[in-house]
Amino acid sequence: MEKPEGRYNEWGYREPLVCADKQKILRAHQLAADKTKSPAERSALYFKEITGVKGLEIVVFSNAEIARPVHLTRGIVLFPCFLSDKDKQSVNDPLAVATMHMRQDKQYVYDGWLPITDWSGEGLRYSVESLDQTLSLFCLLSRSYMHWVPKYGNNSKSLSTYPHEENNLDTVEEISVNLEQLNMKDREAIYRSLGWLAYSVGSEIPMAKFLFSILAVESLASYLFSGVEANSVLRDICINKLNKAERRQQAEACIKAIMAEEEVPLKNKINNAYFDCITGIREKIKKQMEYVLGDESWPVSLFFEKEDGKRSLYEIRSKIAHGALNAISDIERAKVSNRCWDAEKAAKFFVLKIIKAATGMTKIEEVRKGTVAIDLKDMIFSRREMYHGETLMALLYTNPGVQYCTM
Repeated sequence: MEKPEGRYNEWGYREPLVCADKQKILRAHQLAADKTKSPAERSALYFKEITGVKGLEIVVFSNAEIARPVHLTRGIVLFPCFLSDKDKQSVNDPLAVATMHMRQDKQYVYDGWLPITDWSGEGLRYSVESLDQTLSLFCLLSRSYMHWVPKYGNNSKSLSTYPHEENNLDTVEEISVNLEQLNMKDREAIYRSLGWLAYSVGSEIPMAKFLFSILAVESLASYLFSGVEANSVLRDICINKLNKAERRQQAEACIKAIMAEEEVPLKNKINNAYFDCITGIREKIKKQMEYVLGDESWPVSLFFEKEDGKRSLYEIRSKIAHGALNAISDIERAKVSNRCWDAEKAAKFFVLKIIKAATGMTKIEEVRKGTVAIDLKDMIFSRREMYHGETLMALLYTNPGVQYCTM
């Protein structure tokens, strides 16, 4: 298929960025650092400044197998980076091997193109958001997803590994042994919370990553607030010592007393009964967190208080849960992504506090020192011959590890 005017690469390829102009590179980095723009917008401006392109090249990952190029609205094109069943294939052909890997992994790679004519703030945002809007159509006809990332940009994620020393392994083993001694309900509650936290750490989708961290706290705080068994080692950190039946009786008595009040309008009675006698999920979590954390209350502040005009974590959680955030808006995803670490560190601190109370372990240290891997293909080269890596997208994105080095 012929390359469109203003596009940097031939279809299915990712050439390195080549630029020897230091001023141009500096301007590109300045554009990429503009926090008023979304990550995709910054990548588009960075790419344009270096290459002079007239659009945004993207990499699309999908479980949809589409054997031919697809031409969508607003000039969006998807080009399959794999062979179809009709193509002749040889075991010695790297593209055939990459195609086999995609079919085995149930994830296909596409080269995407979005022409951009208006590079102003609003024009660029409209173009970038049109990608998510258009690609979301594929989920209608099947259970197909379309995840995309800019092909270029200096804000790509580095990969980190965390070497666990002997003392870290001893700690994990000790925690596992101690948790096994708990009664079944306490143990399941803690592992249920840890499960959400583990999914958060492993997820790459901002909305899911954020929400899973919040659920790690909600799950455990709700369990504690609801009251534990009499033999539970967690009983001392439960704010509510009543069992479920006793709490119901207490709420019923509270409602009856309010409704029996004379000379109070019915509407006021109903409001008072709701707010005085029934504890909503937000208040349950807040009260239980405050009770557990005591003076170490910074996670409570992050969860429930606005700071410097930022939404509280719980407000973001509610907007996600009730569908009030636009999941296909790159700028909205970026806002949530920027708060994922706040949610994770608050959740981890709260869960560790519970585990310490349950096991009697006073010192549990995290692995803080990681090894960072830099993706060489994101570098800018002053001359094309300096780059000796792969350029075929099928190979780059089915085996990305070949492009990494440890720093």
